Amino acid sequence: MHSRLLAELLNPRGSHQMADSLLIEFIAILQARKKDIFNNLSSFDTKTANVEIEYPLGPVDLESIQGGRIDILIRDQHGLHIIIENKIYASDLKDQLARYNNIKKKAALIYLTPDGRSPQKTSAGSLAKDKDFVCLSYAVDILQWLQNCLDKFPEITDSLRWSLMPYIWTLQTITQQSKYDNMSNDVIANMLESDDTIASSFEIVQQFNQFKEKRGDEIFTALVNAITEKKLDCVVNRDYSIAFPYMEIFPSGWKNHLIALTEDQGLFLGIKRRNADKPAIMAKQIEKYSDGYKDYPWWLCSKQFNRSPFRLRLAEAWLRANEPQIVRELLSTIEHFLSIAAKEPNLLW
Repeated sequence: MHSRLLAELLNPRGSHQMADSLLIEFIAILQARKKDIFNNLSSFDTKTANVEIEYPLGPVDLESIQGGRIDILIRDQHGLHIIIENKIYASDLKDQLARYNNIKKKAALIYLTPDGRSPQKTSAGSLAKDKDFVCLSYAVDILQWLQNCLDKFPEITDSLRWSLMPYIWTLQTITQQSKYDNMSNDVIANMLESDDTIASSFEIVQQFNQFKEKRGDEIFTALVNAITEKKLDCVVNRDYSIAFPYMEIFPSGWKNHLIALTEDQGLFLGIKRRNADKPAIMAKQIEKYSDGYKDYPWWLCSKQFNRSPFRLRLAEAWLRANEPQIVRELLSTIEHFLSIAAKEPNLLW
């Protein structure tokens, strides 16, 4: 699936309708490495490039010098080749990279993995990293390329944008899981080191909910500060009888509704009724400002943040490095809800 999607994006005649723009941006990612192996890329003709997956080189010979199947092969009309060996949850094959390196007019030989690891000696043979081939990662290089495509090309179609964004989230999940898988054995080994560390591990678990409450206070404070800096006319309260992240935002002038943040397979932010006895705004009254607002018993409309770093069961939601992004996106949605109220002042806010 990954090879097919990458090949489609890299194909100048792909369904994305972006001609060779995405391929040019990918080559720019490679050239930024400033490796001699990529010198030929400056003359690669992206407009005439042809992209194929599982490209057959014939059967592997007895000496394992020729043959095999290339995961992604990109060729221009002059015969220059960009070769991508895509390794996700697959083991290296004997002399695999070494065989691909024998292809003439090679512009780039890439070994692509979730974390950028090096190939096994059995695959690379006598090839030298950064001289004969380069290692790329989904975690850094592919995610950077996809994000660049979103940022640099505002003309991309909505269908492409909404294809790239879920794929970016998928890759973030894959690469983060890979990172923690690599750490888990060391962590467990340390926990088992002695009776003292075993006891300490249990103490950490017992204190974990208190940690989340403390960290929740920091995120709550950061959001309140952002609301204050934006000079939004509202009061924010955190209900400590309910586990983080539940909080309530009371915009000035709103008597029947409030804005609430809670947790539901991620962060869940929406306009909520204050109580069942007060009249509620119906979703159809504000549907022109929304993308599928629906009527629920308590929630008028909402936005679900169900990707990383908004999923509280993952460490990423609690990292201070991700706090600005979390606050920024929550604040943007709060501003959107307030703008609806400003445009429809006659409704029963």
